[in-house]
Formats: sequence, structure tokens, C-alpha cells
Amino acid sequence: MIGTRYKVQFWTNQWYSFGHYFMRVISDLFLVSLVQPDRSLNVPLYRQIYDAMRLAILDGRIARGAKLPSSRDMATLLQVSRNTILNAVDQLIAEDYLEARVGAGIFVTGELPDQV
Repeated sequence: MIGTRYKVQFWTNQWYSFGHYFMRVISDLFLVSLVQPDRSLNVPLYRQIYDAMRLAILDGRIARGAKLPSSRDMATLLQVSRNTILNAVDQLIAEDYLEARVGAGIFVTGELPDQV
């Protein structure tokens, strides 16, 4: 459906109306700019992704209420296994930075744990 227009909320609290493909390219580039795991480090990849996402949430680069891409999309973009992404996301959910909504996806929580 290239050319179909959608209203999309992604990583910010603002709504944008772009062509679906164009918006996906922008959001993919934004994700890659936030999270860049380095295989040469002696730190597990899931921990690098967890740390980068947590910091981006805390400093507002990923806004409260923002929807994250699917775990499959993130794994493809970051060139890691889906299990690596799931480990990082599960840890963020356990610490109340993210919440899973059945049938809707993974979202940044409205009230972050470090602000309580």
C-alpha cells in the first residue's frame, strides 16, 4: 500500500501524517541512531540494547507513551537475534520502563520508575 497515508505516532508524543513507507524509513533510522550494539565490547548485546533504550527513555528521546517497533523489526534493524531484543525488552518491562499491551504492542510507560 505504498502511497497510502497514515497518522503515525512513533518515538514522540506528536502525530505525523506521512506515507507509510516514508515514516517507516524515518523511524528505522531513528532506532538505529539510538541503539548501536558493539560486538567488540565485553558486554552482552542485550545489555547494550537495554542500556541504550533505558537512557533514551529517561532523557526523553523516546517519549512516554511511544510505541516501539516490533521485536522482529528491531532485530532486523540492529542485526541481532530476536531473543536478544526480547531479553532487553523483558528487562525494561520488569523494571516498569515499558509495558506490553495485548494486541497493540510495546509502549513506554506513562510514569517512569525513576520519577516516582
